Amino acid sequence: MNLNYTPAQQALRAEARAWLEANVPDQPLASFDTEQGFAQHRAWEARLNQGRWGMVTWPREMGGRGCDLIQWLIFEEEYYRAGAPARVNQNGIFLLGPTLMEFGSEEQKMRFLPAMATGEQIWAQAW
Repeated sequence: MNLNYTPAQQALRAEARAWLEANVPDQPLASFDTEQGFAQHRAWEARLNQGRWGMVTWPREMGGRGCDLIQWLIFEEEYYRAGAPARVNQNGIFLLGPTLMEFGSEEQKMRFLPAMATGEQIWAQAW
């Protein structure tokens, strides 16, 4: 079994590391349980989206990078290595977004996915 990264995977790691080093805030953001912190985290989501790092597993045509599982894990390793802020929109990114991509109408996709990707709309899961 070959457990070495491919040149393309190594390039993705280098690109992610460079972007994160240049963009992760120097100081920790306030808790997103506060009004100030929630605003800071939404701004971080928008910044990630500008670099096309917000939704790395989403298809390119939906604002993502089309990353496969290994690429996504590489990004996540770099994200946590950089000490990047917690994601305020995880339910939207990992639950609702993919569900809409699979089962939503084109109208629903156009209405919800772009705003979800930028952090303009934040989705939660109610229990």
